[in-house]
Amino acid sequence: HHSSRVRQWGKRWVEVDDFRGLLCYYRSQAASSERASPGSFALPLEDIESVQPSDGEGGLCLSVHASGRRTLVLKAPSATKRDEWVNG
Repeated sequence: HHSSRVRQWGKRWVEVDDFRGLLCYYRSQAASSERASPGSFALPLEDIESVQPSDGEGGLCLSVHASGRRTLVLKAPSATKRDEWVNG
């Protein structure tokens, strides 16, 4: 018997570090000040192939596709923010 679990979004902190050329992902904004915090990772901007809106959550999601990595799906707090993230 398998129970179906509803996938819940966890709030995370994502930022672009133009100086180092990285998209940085952290468990929280506070963790962003600690370079090696658990659950964090950095994705080289040069590896990102595309950032596109994706279905789900009322159109607030976007997918970050990077070469050699799994797709990162993010949920923006609003459609305006999602468009800013997609269009740069």
